[in-house]
Amino acid sequence: MSSGSFYIPRDNPLRAQGEDANFVLPRRQTFGVADGVGSWAGKGIDSGEEYSRKLMPSTIFAIMNQKHPINPRKALNEAFYKTNAKGSGLYDIRLAEEIKRDVEPEDVIVAGTDGLFDNVHDGELEELWKAKRLETLGVLAARLVI
Repeated sequence: MSSGSFYIPRDNPLRAQGEDANFVLPRRQTFGVADGVGSWAGKGIDSGEEYSRKLMPSTIFAIMNQKHPINPRKALNEAFYKTNAKGSGLYDIRLAEEIKRDVEPEDVIVAGTDGLFDNVHDGELEELWKAKRLETLGVLAARLVI
């Protein structure tokens, strides 16, 4: 698994690290992305500090304590319960769609938050990948947001 990541926090001294967080564990073939809640800032809450940047390390810890194959749902549930965030809750969604796919060599997975997907259209992602596929994934990730 090859991966790249790029992150641009907003210019805000109260949220110097931004609201979102991510991790990549190549040896475990896993990654995660957590979208913080920007509107919480108006209530004096740093959602990155209170939620996303706590959830991702907790998820890493849960993954590292699993044997193969990794169970992402179990890891995320464990991480959620260890991340004691103000104002967060749990919803039981019985009819949620879960999609499982085998990943094959040369597959490309783009994971992001609304910061990416609200600003870059699917076609632009695909075209950029086709045009720049020889670049490192970190550079490619940076091109998506610059």
